[in-house]
Amino acid sequence: NPYHLSTWFGALIARLRGKKVYYWMHGIYSDRLSAVDYIKILFYKIAHGYFLYGNRAFRRLAELKVKPSHDMHVIYNSLDYDQSVNLRKSISTLEIQTFRGNYFKNTNLPVAMFIGRVNIIKRIDLVIEAQRLLLDKGIPFNFLVVGDGEERKNSEELASKLGVSDYVSFYGASYDEAVNSYLIAASDLCVTPGEVGLTAIHAMSYGTPVVSHDNFNVQMPEVEAIKPGKTGDFFTQDNAKSLADIIEQWFKEHPYKTEELKNDCYKIVDDFFNPNYQADKLREVLAGNK
Repeated sequence: NPYHLSTWFGALIARLRGKKVYYWMHGIYSDRLSAVDYIKILFYKIAHGYFLYGNRAFRRLAELKVKPSHDMHVIYNSLDYDQSVNLRKSISTLEIQTFRGNYFKNTNLPVAMFIGRVNIIKRIDLVIEAQRLLLDKGIPFNFLVVGDGEERKNSEELASKLGVSDYVSFYGASYDEAVNSYLIAASDLCVTPGEVGLTAIHAMSYGTPVVSHDNFNVQMPEVEAIKPGKTGDFFTQDNAKSLADIIEQWFKEHPYKTEELKNDCYKIVDDFFNPNYQADKLREVLAGNK
């Protein structure tokens, strides 16, 4: 962490003692560098190499010539992969079929969901505004909010004000992964209007595509798991109309979640965003087999 002087001293001492130094880090994403970024670059240059969470950071650091490409390794990020695979297999078709009746009045509508902290940076309001826009066009959808936080009350009031309360269900906080896996798998789409982070991997682990915003200067590296048309899509940041258009188009092209869609989501997690991939990459690099 470049914000802690102890990390600088630790890295410098290790180098002076002839030790190899690697950082596992986010790196730089933004197209425009700040003064802080230049300080970070000085810190980055101390290390022999990097393990990076995403390809965007790899490209930016290569463009800035901070380190040769062969000394940078994209390792992605992961959750409890083995648990998610086991839970993925345990969810029954019957459970998914009865899901809508448990939370919504109109059980025939597609379900978008959000899981995470309900705070101002997650922009839940954009989904509720998108619901109103699409309802005006005669294209309603249900929205399940799994999580709690300081913006929950405001979000509930907004849903009431815009007349979409019948289409929004606030589940509340859930810390039971068996429950979360069911709620995610039974939804048709995960929508995270703010920075998506590991929510993308969480949703795709249970076969649910993800929609998030398109400002990659501020997005988290896990956004790279979203492949438009296959594992989700992007809307214009902070734009409810753009989000409504993307949701409308998605449900038009994917009126229900097919096995192909689920498998596309599984595949990107199974191939890259898991600890097995990370361990293999660490062994390969640290053993000197680059």
